[in-house]
Amino acid sequence: MGMASARLVAAGYDRSRIAALPHARPGSASIFILITTGTPLMNKKILFAASALALSAQLQAAGLSPCAKADLNGNYVMFQNSVALANLHIGSCHVNIQNGVATGTCAFTTTANGVITPGFSGAVTGTATMNVNCSAEMELDFSPAPNVTVQSFFDMQFSPDKQSFVGGWTNNFGLLGTSAGTRYSTVLPATPAP
Repeated sequence: MGMASARLVAAGYDRSRIAALPHARPGSASIFILITTGTPLMNKKILFAASALALSAQLQAAGLSPCAKADLNGNYVMFQNSVALANLHIGSCHVNIQNGVATGTCAFTTTANGVITPGFSGAVTGTATMNVNCSAEMELDFSPAPNVTVQSFFDMQFSPDKQSFVGGWTNNFGLLGTSAGTRYSTVLPATPAP
């Protein structure tokens, strides 16, 4: 039982009712406001959990903070798949984003008659924006053939630590799929870890 719960028991509150409070978990940093109301004939004590205050404290403790444009800067490895039956494929991209400008390389497979073969492999360019709630949008363009430009639009949600994301994508040819990615180091070698 936490210190706040012990004080409530000392004030005459039943332990089972305190344990049932949503934020009264052992070891948690719950905040309670105790209000005494009534007249000499009616002396009721009402307990309010300061939910908004407790939630704010928990968000701070969890390291959640608003995102900024600069949080998007960095190197990402992304993995995509198409769920459109017209063109099932998978792919990966290595993208660098600096001040909203995205550059990198991608490699995709193609599927023809149920056979998966290598497809486009080459440079991509685009733009990216980060929202305060850590959702982000990105457009990546590439040309798989002369006079053909594919524009892919990504809708992503970053994790609270701003190191990885999940999301979906569509393109100007009507395909759609899912995407996931994480930051990676361009300095550390891609060798087995000890």
